[in-house]
Amino acid sequence: THFATAYRDEGGADYLCARIGSVSGTTITMGTEKEMTAAAITEDSLAICTPTDGVIAIAYADGDDDTAVIAAPYTGTTVGTLGSVVEFDAAAPTDISCCRMQSGYIFVCYTDAGGSLYGRVASVSTAGAIGTPGTEKAIVAFIPTYLNAVYVEENKVIIGYEDNANDVEAVACTTVSGATTITAGTATNFSGAISATDVGLDMIDNTQGIIKWDDGT
Repeated sequence: THFATAYRDEGGADYLCARIGSVSGTTITMGTEKEMTAAAITEDSLAICTPTDGVIAIAYADGDDDTAVIAAPYTGTTVGTLGSVVEFDAAAPTDISCCRMQSGYIFVCYTDAGGSLYGRVASVSTAGAIGTPGTEKAIVAFIPTYLNAVYVEENKVIIGYEDNANDVEAVACTTVSGATTITAGTATNFSGAISATDVGLDMIDNTQGIIKWDDGT
């Protein structure tokens, strides 16, 4: 009955903002906009997720063009007091995605000039406090685009993306309960050699998913 959205408020001061909406039948009622930063963020992509019940977290490129994460608890459609911002990577991201890794933990993946798709996991408390991120994991050794990180089940996520040959791929990552070390599986090509221009991914349940792409025609 509720959803959250995050965006860069270009009509305002380029701050990171979030709003929670409630759904009843076909009626959507939006809560009050919450400014999540007090300074402008860059135009790189951002992503929002619920790492634990009652908390939203947003991964974004901050004013220094670093990958950062901020979280806050919510009640109904009201976003509460913000936790402190935690930097996950000190290099300019070209794409960002995030999702829950396990109850109380966030998985963030991003690409930068380092030449890989990277991931990190951190704890998130019910008050929106983000713990120290685990060691950065190089997941694939190239820079993909259109990142889609999706929760599969506790301690497992899957990432869909377009690879460096413009093909559609996905890779699964796991961790151990209560830990922040990532283990990455082998990437699977879903499309063969094509020139994809968009990729989307979602799970149907914890053993089946669906992936879509635009093949250029």
